[in-house]
Amino acid sequence: MTRTPIEQKFLDTVAEMGSAFCGKTMIVAVSGGPDSTALLTLMTKFFPDQVQAAAYINHNLRPKETGAEIKHVHTLCRLYHIDFIYESVNVPQEKQARGESTEECCRRLRYQALRKICSDRSVSCIATGHTSNDQIEEFLIRIIRGSGLKGISGMPLVNKDIVRPLLRISKPEIISYLTAEKISYCTDSTNLSRNFLRNRIRLDLVPRLEELNPSIAGTIENMCRIFQAEDRFLEKKTNRFYKKVVKTSSQQQQALLIPLFTTAEPAIQRRIVEKLCWKSGIRPTCKSIENICALALQGRTGSSLHVSADITVRKTPDQLLFHPATRSGSRQKRSGPEWSGQIVIPGPGSYRVTEINRQLVITEACRPARCDQDDILFIDRDQISFPLMLRTALPGERFKPLGAAGRKKVNRFMSDRKIPQYQRYTHPVLLSEGRIVSIIGIAIDDSVKITEKTKNCVALRWNHIDQ
Repeated sequence: MTRTPIEQKFLDTVAEMGSAFCGKTMIVAVSGGPDSTALLTLMTKFFPDQVQAAAYINHNLRPKETGAEIKHVHTLCRLYHIDFIYESVNVPQEKQARGESTEECCRRLRYQALRKICSDRSVSCIATGHTSNDQIEEFLIRIIRGSGLKGISGMPLVNKDIVRPLLRISKPEIISYLTAEKISYCTDSTNLSRNFLRNRIRLDLVPRLEELNPSIAGTIENMCRIFQAEDRFLEKKTNRFYKKVVKTSSQQQQALLIPLFTTAEPAIQRRIVEKLCWKSGIRPTCKSIENICALALQGRTGSSLHVSADITVRKTPDQLLFHPATRSGSRQKRSGPEWSGQIVIPGPGSYRVTEINRQLVITEACRPARCDQDDILFIDRDQISFPLMLRTALPGERFKPLGAAGRKKVNRFMSDRKIPQYQRYTHPVLLSEGRIVSIIGIAIDDSVKITEKTKNCVALRWNHIDQ
């Protein structure tokens, strides 16, 4: 079989990853953009048995573009005969609550969601579409932010449960491949916004560097490989020392033993602190590492350092203690999860609403023998049209309950069913062409009921995500 240059590069990269890739089951993270579209295409072409599903994560940042992306990814999944999984994460809310940057919050919630999907499905790895261009941008971002050797080593091909099969392939190569194969993809409008550091680097800094050195991409890639080799050597020495100087209490509190810590070389001290930061859920910077080292070596007993929205470091006579930061006011009294968004549903699949810990599973089936199953609602397939819409019910919105003589307000119906007001947001409505066909998990509209004339049906399961 004749292979294109990009296909050969892809296979060479997979071979380089060795046992970290071969034979492992995977979830492919797909945004609908060119990189992830190419990744899903290549993965399903050469390793179809390893691909368990494609996962689309909605960050709730671009509502006008999300519907087209979901439809595109769902279409690819049907074409390649794999499962489609949708998950929603509330970046705007989390960003405000934790004081993170948009990019940092997106990354944290995205990988959190992908790892939950892997756990639920007993899948080994997450495949992402990072390219050599992403590697260059990440390298420059980390230099600008003041990262240490580990940071400027860039992204490895394999990082625990994450594999990056496109990391040796450039964005122009991917675009050329998709064009030649007549494969469409979506374009993220925010990629052109200079509000984000990564975009300013891509649009402004990299072109200027290419003027000075046309081979800058290869130069940075080679530097990253050298740094990664040196980092692995230092990491082995750090790990041996780390086990001696860091202890974890029964409450999972991290403690750095200062007397032993002072005997380490400064380079190892910085790496111990960096590792400790990651273990404590802190994304370290050069400045934060230096500040923590200074607190350990020169700080007064009883002094403390607030290093993130969640973690404070406090010095005792012989330890540095990493413990949760004390929050005040409304942040300490956050209410339970709520959801007021909407999800476009292009077809059967799994659609997660992380904010309320629920998942809607839609499957097509033949007419069931009985429709009164506790955990499943059945509706007539011929009475609905995809795409459907899942959202919270609007005030005063009505539907016709199964077998009822007339229409009833959704809120009144849930009140009659003794569902408390504070729980009603966990039962959104499902709409087809603007009309309610179901209150998910509770009832269906009379117009979509199963009858003797029903030939095909759709099953709706509303599960807790941990089920």
